[in-house]
Amino acid sequence: MIMRPQTQSTVTSKREIKHGTGPWPYAAFLAAFLLLNPAVWAASYTVQMTGFVFSPNTLSIAQGDSVTWSNAGIFAHTATSGTAPIPNSLWNSGSIAGSGRYTVTYSNFAGGTYPFYCSFHYLEGMTGSLTITNAPATPPPLLTNFTWNSNQFQFTLSGPIGQSYVTETSTDLASWSGVSTNLAASTHITITDTNAMNPFAFYRVRLGQ
Repeated sequence: MIMRPQTQSTVTSKREIKHGTGPWPYAAFLAAFLLLNPAVWAASYTVQMTGFVFSPNTLSIAQGDSVTWSNAGIFAHTATSGTAPIPNSLWNSGSIAGSGRYTVTYSNFAGGTYPFYCSFHYLEGMTGSLTITNAPATPPPLLTNFTWNSNQFQFTLSGPIGQSYVTETSTDLASWSGVSTNLAASTHITITDTNAMNPFAFYRVRLGQ
C-alpha cells in the first residue's frame, strides 16, 4: 500500500561469494546453477496449424518453456492470446503464412491457463489453450516511480506477465474505490489514476483473478 505523496528510500544489498581452493566449491556452484537456472531445464513444444485446427489444441508447459506455432497448411493463420475475438496482448504472431513459424518463450509468466486463437478462423473452431503449471506463487507487486501532477497520479507496477492486478484508492483506509484492473502484458506496466483530485490519498494493489 502506498500514500501519495511519498518519499522513497533505497536499500542496496551485497552478495559475496567466497571461493575455495579445491574442486568442491565449484561443484557446489555448478549444482546450484543447474537448480536455480530454469533455462537449463527448459523444454520446447510445437503446435501444428493444420487446416483450421491447432494440434494439439491444449498443452501444459513449465515456466521458461518455449512453444512454436508451425503452419503446416496453405492458409495463413495467427496465434493470438485471448478469448476470441478479443486479444489480450500477451502474444500475437500476426499472419503466419504456410511453412511459417512463431515462437514464444514463457519466462516471467504467471502460472495459469492462457487461451489463444486464430484471428482468421476462430469461427471455424480454431482455438486452444496452454497452461503454465510450475510457476512460483505470484509475489506482491513492486511499486515504484510515483508522480502526481494536474490531478493525475501515476506509478510503475512490476510483476509477472499474465497476472491481473486491481488498483484501488482511499482517503481514510476504510472505504476503497477502484482505479483500474490491468492484465500485465509485460513485467513493468504503468498505472494511472486520472481522477486524483485529493493530494493526500492511499493506494493499494491486489491480485486479480
